[in-house]
Amino acid sequence: MVMEVLMIMLFQWLVVLIAVAILVVTVYSDALTGKKKHSSYYQTVQKPMGKKEREASIPDSNGYNRFFSKLNSL
Repeated sequence: MVMEVLMIMLFQWLVVLIAVAILVVTVYSDALTGKKKHSSYYQTVQKPMGKKEREASIPDSNGYNRFFSKLNSL
């Protein structure tokens, strides 16, 4: 009886230790792979050189107005 309780408690502690170890490894590896704001890569991506704002090229929709008005009337 006492041995069974001891084995169950040991198993529970082992599961808790494994879960905590997985959590620590996950948090640590996530911190290592994150982009640092002071890194040169982050600076380059954040402020690209020689680029200007894009203008949207919206096509002329006059050719489709009859089709869509007929579609909307259904």
